[in-house]
Amino acid sequence: MSDFLEDARTLLQQTSNKISEDVTDEEVIEAILLFALGIERVLKEILHRVNPLYVYKKMDFKYTVYQLYKESLLPSSNLLKKPPASSNDMIAFGLALSSVLNISKTAQLDSGKLIYLKKMRDIIAHRPLKELNLKEAKKFLLEHFIKIIHDFAKELDVNINTLVTDSTRLVIISTKCQKSVSSSVELKLSTHKQTWDKSEPTPKIIQKIEKENHEAMTISKTSDVDVIEIPCPACNNRALLFIEPDFDVEGSNSWVVGIFVSQLLCNYCGLKINDFEEIDYLELDRGLYPDPDENEYT
Repeated sequence: MSDFLEDARTLLQQTSNKISEDVTDEEVIEAILLFALGIERVLKEILHRVNPLYVYKKMDFKYTVYQLYKESLLPSSNLLKKPPASSNDMIAFGLALSSVLNISKTAQLDSGKLIYLKKMRDIIAHRPLKELNLKEAKKFLLEHFIKIIHDFAKELDVNINTLVTDSTRLVIISTKCQKSVSSSVELKLSTHKQTWDKSEPTPKIIQKIEKENHEAMTISKTSDVDVIEIPCPACNNRALLFIEPDFDVEGSNSWVVGIFVSQLLCNYCGLKINDFEEIDYLELDRGLYPDPDENEYT
């Protein structure tokens, strides 16, 4: 087992030991952080299997040859006498995820959940803890932990019981928490379609809605949030899709490592989708994965 999977096992087993229906708020915070750290190792394992260089921040020869192929260096090499600084610095969660989204079907299918996990991890690491919705975090942990680990274990051809403890117990907990996302979304779409079909809007109302859409897209040009129009999945009119940048932070520096859909809003039928599970179900973020080499410091 690789170092990344060994670390993932340690972190994910600790996470699974904390998961129970009566988990405390303090344990939720600890478990979410451990879960995120474990998934970060899983993402790096996926990248490492494709190319070991992909887990490093700097892929220049002098950094990577010392880290990966040190035994190939000649005794007279200056790299042995004075190893390059930061030769073993690895990418963080955000950049690992934006890279893996291009090569992992599991990451793509669970992209909304993984982005949500990263957002919670970032709050715990960098923001006041009061910004963390503990009720939602607990629900996420109980319902989605074992499913996400199951999917990655299957993709990596790893026995799930090497990554978690008592998978049967975790499946039972998850099953109790699960809701039918498909039924919920389809009912929501049907209801809003009926609302629009029976609304008989006047030209004045249509003009007002078109103006609201135009203003939203105009305002987005001067902010970090991008707004584009796509067909509404309920009424098939022009809905607004809100796309936000995802940042990694290190010290005083921050940089964009990806983008994600935060919301769909239709001003025609009133449909609003901002739940990560519903965004995943409707595949609203498909095709949005950026080139990981195009990240910019801000």
